[in-house]
Amino acid sequence: MGIYVNPGNKAFVRALNSEIYIDKTDLITVVNNRIDTMNGYLCVSRPRRFGKSMAADMLTAYYSRGCNSAALFEGRKAKTGEAFQEHLNRHHVIRLDIQKFLETTGRIFWFYRRRGQRIVCSEKNGFKEIIQECLRAVKVGGWEGHEKGKETERSDKELWRNYM
Repeated sequence: MGIYVNPGNKAFVRALNSEIYIDKTDLITVVNNRIDTMNGYLCVSRPRRFGKSMAADMLTAYYSRGCNSAALFEGRKAKTGEAFQEHLNRHHVIRLDIQKFLETTGRIFWFYRRRGQRIVCSEKNGFKEIIQECLRAVKVGGWEGHEKGKETERSDKELWRNYM
């Protein structure tokens, strides 16, 4: 369906096809045991390079209605869990990569600084207000009002469109 809602299993397939893959599918059993409980909300926070993205890709492939992942889990640890079949590809998944979002946001702020435009950040001025300030500087919701008559780098234009 898209990159955020039910993104499918392609990222997990890439992990499985990699030279080094360690089966961590037993995490699925842990998550399944928390569904419909007071402990149902999880935050995966580990140091860099400890497989958070791979774990998220695996969970996405397992739960997402956007694909059929049964074959990917054949012979894996999770297949032995009691609720494995009950939840396999039966849930809508929203997959957000906060790091990518933060990188994009940082590039937007850099983009405005590079043009000498000021964005004021303070405790009173939350993210929503900062974005509205950016839009006021642009004067319209699209790129065309921002740089009329000026030559711009293609990457800047693409960055703005992707952000919008």
